[in-house]
Amino acid sequence: LNINLMYDKFSNMNNVLKRLLIVGVLLSFGTIAFSSDLYTNKKYNYSIKGLPDWHMDTSQKGVSVAFDNVDGVSSVQVRVYLMPEIPTADGLAETMAQSKYDGWINLGGEFGDEDDIFVTGADAKYQAVHKKTVLEEKGRKTTTIVAESYYVKGQTAYIVSMVTTEYMVEEKIASLKQIANSFYIDENL
Repeated sequence: LNINLMYDKFSNMNNVLKRLLIVGVLLSFGTIAFSSDLYTNKKYNYSIKGLPDWHMDTSQKGVSVAFDNVDGVSSVQVRVYLMPEIPTADGLAETMAQSKYDGWINLGGEFGDEDDIFVTGADAKYQAVHKKTVLEEKGRKTTTIVAESYYVKGQTAYIVSMVTTEYMVEEKIASLKQIANSFYIDENL
């Protein structure tokens, strides 16, 4: 009886140590955190604000910053590209549709209105929505929906992506929009 009790205590202590090690490793990188703070990128002159139950991550390849929900499915990502010539917002959307979203269903797109462009500090904006359904291992279908806003400021292109699954859209859309709509370009950062 005492041996079993000691084994249980050792096992519990071992699990606690493993958890502390994982937390320590995550904190040592300093790139993943819960964040409702304003993220500011002075190199690319923009800011965006996360929400308390979303992880901020600056370690993803090709992504300047991402805010990932604790559901493991929904995220808002910002990618930035310095272009050799001044791009058009709809041209960026078309390029993405032909490359990254090849094989996806394009649900439509539209130019941002003057107010939308003004509040972001951009020169131009275009937004598009794509979806793709895949069959998973166990025969379950998953439909991913991506709504992207393509912003242009001079020769810099900003792509703000809202990503979630079709079954999570209603639950997550307000939070996704709140983060994405906080995106702002400011050359004075």
